[in-house]
Amino acid sequence: MTCASPRFALDEPRRPAETVVIVGTYNNADHVQATIASLRMQTYGHWACIVVDNGSTDQTVAELHGLVEGDPRFRLICKRNEGPSAGRNLGLREAPCDAAFIHFLDGDDLLHRGFLLELTDYLRAHPQVGLVGCQFDVIDAAGQVSGRGERSRWAPSRWGLPRKLPDTQVDTPFEAFFSATGQGPFALFRASVLRQTSGYEEDFWSHEDADIFCQMALLAPVHYLPARLYQKRVHGHNLTASPKADYSKFRNKWDHIRLADADQDSRIDGALRYYHGMHLPFRHFKVAVLAAGEWIRKRHPGSLRWCLTCLRNGFADLLLRRSLRARLRARRAHSTDIS
Repeated sequence: MTCASPRFALDEPRRPAETVVIVGTYNNADHVQATIASLRMQTYGHWACIVVDNGSTDQTVAELHGLVEGDPRFRLICKRNEGPSAGRNLGLREAPCDAAFIHFLDGDDLLHRGFLLELTDYLRAHPQVGLVGCQFDVIDAAGQVSGRGERSRWAPSRWGLPRKLPDTQVDTPFEAFFSATGQGPFALFRASVLRQTSGYEEDFWSHEDADIFCQMALLAPVHYLPARLYQKRVHGHNLTASPKADYSKFRNKWDHIRLADADQDSRIDGALRYYHGMHLPFRHFKVAVLAAGEWIRKRHPGSLRWCLTCLRNGFADLLLRRSLRARLRARRAHSTDIS
C-alpha cells in the first residue's frame, strides 16, 4: 500500500536529483526523526528520498508523515513486513531511472553531514567504480558514540594466506565479500551497475549486504574510503540479533552458484578455493584462541570444548581440505544449472 504522501518533485523540474536515498524503516519511531534530520543536514543537496516502511506496528508511520509532509524531496511508501531486502528492492524499483547514485539508509542510523558529498564526488571522479564505501562509528540507542566501528576486509595475500586489507588499499577484491567480510550499508551504489544485479535476496534476513556486494564486485570495482562518514546504531532490535538471522543462506548460494559468464564463474571458483581452503580454517583457529582465553579467565568447561572443536575443524579444513573438497564436489554437481 502506498501512503498518501505525494511523489517527490526531484529537486528542480529542469534538473532531476542525482542521488536517491532509500530509507528503510521498521518500528523506528524513537530514531527516525534523527535519521531524516541527518539527511537534511547534508552538505550535498542534489538528492531525493524514498522512505519505505516495512509494516511498522508502532508510531513510525505517523512520525514520518509529520517529518516529510510538504517536502517535495520525499516520498513515503508503506508495505507489509517482508524483511529489509524486499523494502530495498521496492525502493529501487520506484527510484527514477535517471538517478546516477543510490544509497540505502537504515531507519535508525545517521549520516555524517559530508557523507553524500564525499562519496558522490568519488564516484564521479572514478567512473569505473561501481560501489564506494566508508568506515563508521557505533552509536547507542540514545545516539551517543559508543565506539569506532570497523569494516574489516580480508582477502588472500600473495601467498594465499588471509590478509587484512589496510585502509590505504581502497580496491577490494571479490574474495573479501565472498568471505562475508567488508559488507555493510555504509556505501553509495552507482545506479547503472546496481540495476544489472538481481537486487537484494528477499529471503535473506541477514547477510543480504554481503550478497549484493558480491554481485556488485563481479560487475565493477568496489572501493573503500577510511573516512568515518556513517553512524551505525546498535541496540537490542538490530537484525543481527533477530532469530531470523541465518548466514547459511548466503553461504549456500555462493558456494553453489554457477554463472554463464566464464570469467565471473572462474572468479567464484577461485574465491571458493580461498575461502574454504584458507580463510575458514584460519577463522577456526582464531575462534579457538578466543575460546581458550575465555576458558583461562572463567574456567568454563564449555569454552574449552569449543576451543578443541574449533582446533579440530581448523586442522581438518587446512590439512585434509575437508570443507574445500566437499564444496568443490557440490559445485561440480551444479554444473548443469549454469544461468
